[in-house]
Amino acid sequence: MGMDVFGNNPTSEAGRYFGRNVWGWRPLAELVTELCPEETAACEQWQSNDGDGLDAAESEKLAMRLCGLLESGAVKAYCTNHAARLAKLPDEACLRCKGTGFRVSNPDIPCLQCGGSGKVAAFDRAYSVDEEDVKEFAAFLKACGGFAIC
Repeated sequence: MGMDVFGNNPTSEAGRYFGRNVWGWRPLAELVTELCPEETAACEQWQSNDGDGLDAAESEKLAMRLCGLLESGAVKAYCTNHAARLAKLPDEACLRCKGTGFRVSNPDIPCLQCGGSGKVAAFDRAYSVDEEDVKEFAAFLKACGGFAIC
């Protein structure tokens, strides 16, 4: 699953479509709403694909704000802090072997999911965001003429 973001009145190819899988969209939307609360307020459903979005003027304002945050280093700092938070998450018990390290169907064979350790990386570590994601989204916003998240 992912989010497809369609430009309402694109002025270039960059403004026609922006998409991310759920692992990429969720943290990008969180970054955008946390760093740009005023510019994102008109869109209430950033984590839903029900068609909410921003109009052309609001999209342009958000693009300009994101570009400023990219230039100032605020986006880089956010991404660095986000990655550090994820890295600190403790490993979780493997769901496939229920933390035993061995196959449920044959306890003499190590679990392939966790390599026999009984632990796997925390689920939330899959939700990453970086500066390139923000640059691509800002380029989309500049040229989309408003958007809908579908």
